[in-house]
Amino acid sequence: MDTDATESGFQPHKLSSNSKDYCLVSCIGRGSFGEVYKAIFKPTYVPSADGTISDDQFLAVKIIDMEESEDDIACIFTEVFFLANLKNNTNIVKYYKTFSIGSQLWIIMEYCGNGSCHGLMKKLPFDKFLNEKQISVIVKQILQGLQKLHYEQKVHRDIKLANVLISNSGAVKLTDFGVSAQIREKQQKLNTFVGSPNWMAPEVILNNFDKNYKKGYDEKIDIWSLGITVIELVEKRAPSPDKDVRKILQATIKRDPPTLNQCSRNISDSLKDFVNCCLQKDAEKRLSAEELLKHEFITKFAGCDEKGIVNDLLSSLLDHKGNNLEISANVFVDMSNNLTADSDELDKHNDTEFTFDSIDKSATGSFRQRANTFPNSAENHTPVSLQEEKPVEQSTIETSEQEKAAKLQSEPVGSYYYDKVVDVVFANVAKRCLNLDALNASQSLRALFRMTEKLQPGFSNVFVEELWLRIKSKQQE
Repeated sequence: MDTDATESGFQPHKLSSNSKDYCLVSCIGRGSFGEVYKAIFKPTYVPSADGTISDDQFLAVKIIDMEESEDDIACIFTEVFFLANLKNNTNIVKYYKTFSIGSQLWIIMEYCGNGSCHGLMKKLPFDKFLNEKQISVIVKQILQGLQKLHYEQKVHRDIKLANVLISNSGAVKLTDFGVSAQIREKQQKLNTFVGSPNWMAPEVILNNFDKNYKKGYDEKIDIWSLGITVIELVEKRAPSPDKDVRKILQATIKRDPPTLNQCSRNISDSLKDFVNCCLQKDAEKRLSAEELLKHEFITKFAGCDEKGIVNDLLSSLLDHKGNNLEISANVFVDMSNNLTADSDELDKHNDTEFTFDSIDKSATGSFRQRANTFPNSAENHTPVSLQEEKPVEQSTIETSEQEKAAKLQSEPVGSYYYDKVVDVVFANVAKRCLNLDALNASQSLRALFRMTEKLQPGFSNVFVEELWLRIKSKQQE
């Protein structure tokens, strides 16, 4: 997905889908999902006059091996779809594009050189705490990001300091949308049990462990998580000291919500009240992000230099120097050379750009009509005949269900129908697309089919068989 030029100066539509154009400078994150690299886009890289590389020339590249990743593939695609369909917002990390190199998925995103707020808190000296102005400035920007998400009927579902980044300019940005969700209708409720235990809202827990609780939940769970996050900013830790997940969940639903009333330091009433407004057990009593932006704790610091306050904090803690690197013959150790032994061949044959732009819901006029209508062209094809695109005798159509099953089972297993039918169909559909929205939609679905087949070999065989049986059944009605 292409966005406008960013604060870093990148024009995302000019970023390529060739891995060789990206120099992976260093690994800045590692997890079950794969690795995140600090990278430079070589075609636009220009060294500065003083021999340094400024932060605004870096990108973040998340590389996931789809065959080895421990993460749920659905979560990975959820994050990409989610970010791609978000309109630009100062307080949400920017997504640029996604492409594949063999089994590797490359996700290109904005680089936030100052790390996460969780990392910032860990660097605070033992006896030092953030002041209320610093907390207010950080929380305001989190709220602005949430306001944008909730306006678009999206729910983050894992708000915590580890998922709040600080950009090169000092802006606070939400990240990690792997468990996020879209609310399709205004009254729709979500039900999935996701999130981090310490930050999880009571209704998420009740919805999954109390048989009598069937209300579901909505975007207000992000507000509860924000309240816990504010306590984290004040006290440098989440309120529950327990490491037993079951005890944390039980405490959330059985005990009164945590407060700042017992804080040993001098805390203003407005900050205490802000936390109380977030941590209402009854979700309907919780204020929205829009309402919280009007709370006294936020408005009393209005007009201050927000980025300046964050940068001053960073400077005082880290002796911040912008992460500049000296230019030399060896400044780039291009780590991408170590990612795959067959990178040349993979780049040549298997690179696929995934576009996840929002799709126009009006499909009228998006596809050419074939000369033959669908029922007539499909009625004489079985899954076996489709692989060769040859007409089949009528007797084949009348084959018994047992014979059909035996015939299907005799065919090669694994990804046979994906290669011979599904992928070919998607390629042909792409040729019939008359506009970019239609092409993007077909490419996205093709990518999901490919990943599903990798995870569950043979899925396409079953899908094609069931599709054909359904078509035949409808024709006989």
